[in-house]
Amino acid sequence: MGEVTLRVSEAEAAQVFHVVDQLSRWSEFCHLQYSRWAEANLRLTAEDRALLGQHAELRKARGWGHGFEQAFYVDATIAKATADASKAGLLSPAEVTAEKKILSHFALRLRPLLDAGREENLRFRTRLVQQREALAGTMSRLVKFSEHPGAVVIPVFLIPNPEPGNSGGGFNGGRLVLETQATPDPMPTLLHEVFHAVLAARSADLASAAAQVSGLDQQTLNEGIAYAFSPGILGANAEGLDELADGLAADVLRGKKPTDAYLRFKLYAMLLRPMLREALDKGEPLSAFLPRAVAKLKTLQPKP
Repeated sequence: MGEVTLRVSEAEAAQVFHVVDQLSRWSEFCHLQYSRWAEANLRLTAEDRALLGQHAELRKARGWGHGFEQAFYVDATIAKATADASKAGLLSPAEVTAEKKILSHFALRLRPLLDAGREENLRFRTRLVQQREALAGTMSRLVKFSEHPGAVVIPVFLIPNPEPGNSGGGFNGGRLVLETQATPDPMPTLLHEVFHAVLAARSADLASAAAQVSGLDQQTLNEGIAYAFSPGILGANAEGLDELADGLAADVLRGKKPTDAYLRFKLYAMLLRPMLREALDKGEPLSAFLPRAVAKLKTLQPKP
């Protein structure tokens, strides 16, 4: 795919870890469709809940991207992933022992969900190959925008999504996770997360830019730009489809407040989308885009 290579996997360690991670609800960014599915289909036992609680405590202690992602979003079985994590020192011996027990416990419980998603995963992998040339152009634009000096290799892990009509993904610790389902289309989420992956090397620049705007943090700026790209630019067309605007309106109508992270991301995306579209069309790099974005956002700050 041009300057971006996606290494796609459906490995046991990654899939079981991802579902357990979401079920534990250790972060506000965990995807609740897995909990809803589990309550309806797994009939969680006291032991299940205790192990999920233990997993949540392990995750909270490290946070996003600091060991667990590197240990378990890998193309390996649970046994190999835990052995490799121990050898590499990614986790402490106690963490490795605890997590191996937790994931091994849930591996069999989650097998029906993971098996049911294999056909959808295969369809998406086939589609990636069929659309290679079209995607290569988009990827190249992102690499040029980010001013990345070389090729970008992104490990991608496909995870079945148990809730029709829902979607999800993430990029943490150098790993991209995509939850697959028939609808909605997973491709916009993939491209959103690829955007994060390509911009990962520019985190210091994003932090510096965000610090110039009162009330803005690096994560919100990063997500605002990524949402402006996908679904913001990719999900808007002349026929009136505008996934970003529709999603923001739906959040507001459901009563979400600006304190909601996803509502904030979409608000900033709406503000940044016109400038981002112009930058991508002109081949303007991030280093030129950020000062313009900061200047615009400053004009919207409340007067003292």
